Order: sequence, then structure tokens, then C-alpha cells
Amino acid sequence: MPFAYFRNGAVLSVASKYVDYQDDAVMEIEVPNGTEANSIYLDPETNEVLPRKQFNLAISYNQVSAIPVGTMVTDADGQDIVQDGVMDFEADVPGTIWLCFDHPHYVSTWVSVETGPEDA
Repeated sequence: MPFAYFRNGAVLSVASKYVDYQDDAVMEIEVPNGTEANSIYLDPETNEVLPRKQFNLAISYNQVSAIPVGTMVTDADGQDIVQDGVMDFEADVPGTIWLCFDHPHYVSTWVSVETGPEDA
């Protein structure tokens, strides 16, 4: 059986042979054959390997909410870590921005957000 290697709940790799990360913080756990690294995470409270979930984001004009705390969001300008569950946007002209959401417990996903000036 293959082994999955984790650090802080995030999967580093799934390998059919032993990998020496030379890092005491890395945990090795046996997983079923066919397990894909991008489909699992390690629950830090139970040390149980669980399937990554789908994000349940609330997307509206100039805002994305219901973002899990600690999610890394990437856009054309760079990356941010969400701490309060909400991202608000301001724009002078209507447009669409693309965002990538990445969190160890969720399947990474891209979404588009319509932005523009707020109606008076």
C-alpha cells in the first residue's frame, strides 16, 4: 500500500515507497491504492485521512464570502490569506476578476467575480 506524507494537515505527497523528508513534523500514514494527493488531507485533531471537500463560497457583486479561514486566494495581483471569511472588491468600471481558492481541507477551485462601481 502507498503512504501519504503530511505536514500541518496538508499532504506533501503520496508514494508507493518510503520517502525520508528529514523533518520530524512530517507524518507518514498508509492510504489505499489509487489515493491521489490532491484529494485528501489529514485532520489534525484525529490524525485521520479525510477527503478534501468542495468550497461552499457565496459569490456576489464585488464580494466573496463564506471563505474558510486560512484560505490562500490568488489573483492577478498576487496572493492573500483570508482571515475573516470575506473578500470585498472595489472597481471604477465593470469587469470580471478570476480568483483561485486553495486550502488544505478543500479542493482548489477557480471562480469569477463580477466587479464594478456600486450603484448610487
